[in-house]
Amino acid sequence: MSRVGRKPIEVPQGVKVEVREGVFHAEGPKGKVSQRLLLEFPVAIADGTVTVSRAGDSAPERAKHGLQRALLANAVRGVTEGFSKSL
Repeated sequence: MSRVGRKPIEVPQGVKVEVREGVFHAEGPKGKVSQRLLLEFPVAIADGTVTVSRAGDSAPERAKHGLQRALLANAVRGVTEGFSKSL
Protein backbone atom coordinates (compact mmCIF):
# COMPACT_ATOMS: atom_id res chain seq x y z
CA MET A 1 0.00 0.00 0.00
CA SER A 2 1.27 3.47 -0.81
CA ARG A 3 2.50 5.17 2.32
CA VAL A 4 2.49 8.60 0.69
CA GLY A 5 -1.02 8.19 -0.72
CA ARG A 6 -2.56 7.15 2.60
CA LYS A 7 -1.28 10.18 4.51
CA PRO A 8 -3.97 12.88 4.93
CA ILE A 9 -3.22 16.45 3.89
CA GLU A 10 -3.77 19.00 6.65
CA VAL A 11 -5.37 22.23 5.41
CA PRO A 12 -4.01 25.24 7.36
CA GLN A 13 -6.15 28.12 8.60
CA GLY A 14 -6.85 30.66 5.88
CA VAL A 15 -6.67 28.14 3.03
CA LYS A 16 -9.82 27.23 1.12
CA VAL A 17 -9.91 23.94 -0.81
CA GLU A 18 -12.62 22.44 -2.99
CA VAL A 19 -13.17 19.94 -5.79
CA ARG A 20 -15.20 21.05 -8.79
CA GLU A 21 -15.67 19.18 -12.07
CA GLY A 22 -12.62 16.97 -11.62
CA VAL A 23 -10.30 19.82 -10.60
CA PHE A 24 -8.85 20.49 -7.12
CA HIS A 25 -8.78 24.20 -6.26
CA ALA A 26 -6.73 25.69 -3.40
CA GLU A 27 -6.79 29.36 -2.46
CA GLY A 28 -4.69 30.94 0.26
CA PRO A 29 -2.70 34.02 1.23
CA LYS A 30 -0.05 33.42 -1.49
CA GLY A 31 -2.46 32.88 -4.38
CA LYS A 32 -4.57 30.27 -6.16
CA VAL A 33 -3.65 26.86 -7.57
CA SER A 34 -5.71 24.37 -9.59
CA GLN A 35 -4.74 20.74 -10.10
CA ARG A 36 -6.55 18.33 -12.41
CA LEU A 37 -7.53 15.09 -10.64
CA LEU A 38 -7.06 11.57 -11.91
CA LEU A 39 -10.58 10.12 -12.23
CA GLU A 40 -9.81 6.78 -10.55
CA PHE A 41 -8.76 8.41 -7.25
CA PRO A 42 -11.64 10.08 -5.38
CA VAL A 43 -10.73 13.03 -3.16
CA ALA A 44 -12.59 13.70 0.10
CA ILE A 45 -12.44 16.96 2.04
CA ALA A 46 -13.61 16.85 5.67
CA ASP A 47 -12.68 18.47 8.98
CA GLY A 48 -9.69 20.39 7.63
CA THR A 49 -8.07 17.40 5.92
CA VAL A 50 -7.93 16.16 2.35
CA THR A 51 -7.70 12.40 1.71
CA VAL A 52 -7.13 10.53 -1.55
CA SER A 53 -8.38 6.95 -1.89
CA ARG A 54 -8.05 4.23 -4.51
CA ALA A 55 -9.97 1.12 -5.51
CA GLY A 56 -7.28 -1.30 -6.65
CA ASP A 57 -3.90 -2.47 -5.41
CA SER A 58 -1.86 -2.87 -8.59
CA ALA A 59 1.59 -1.30 -8.86
CA PRO A 60 0.55 1.47 -11.30
CA GLU A 61 -2.44 2.35 -9.11
CA ARG A 62 -0.25 2.58 -6.01
CA ALA A 63 2.22 4.84 -7.84
CA LYS A 64 -0.49 7.13 -9.19
CA HIS A 65 -2.15 7.23 -5.76
CA GLY A 66 1.03 8.61 -4.18
CA LEU A 67 1.53 11.00 -7.10
CA GLN A 68 -2.00 12.40 -6.81
CA ARG A 69 -1.63 12.95 -3.06
CA ALA A 70 1.80 14.62 -3.49
CA LEU A 71 0.47 17.00 -6.16
CA LEU A 72 -2.42 18.07 -3.93
CA ALA A 73 -0.14 18.51 -0.90
CA ASN A 74 2.20 20.68 -2.98
CA ALA A 75 -0.74 22.81 -4.12
CA VAL A 76 -1.82 23.42 -0.52
CA ARG A 77 1.75 24.17 0.52
CA GLY A 78 2.21 26.52 -2.43
CA VAL A 79 -0.74 28.74 -1.53
CA THR A 80 0.38 28.78 2.10
CA GLU A 81 4.16 29.26 1.92
CA GLY A 82 4.75 30.20 -1.72
CA PHE A 83 7.72 29.13 -3.79
CA SER A 84 11.36 29.91 -3.09
CA LYS A 85 14.65 28.54 -4.35
CA SER A 86 17.86 28.84 -2.38
CA LEU A 87 21.07 29.07 -4.33
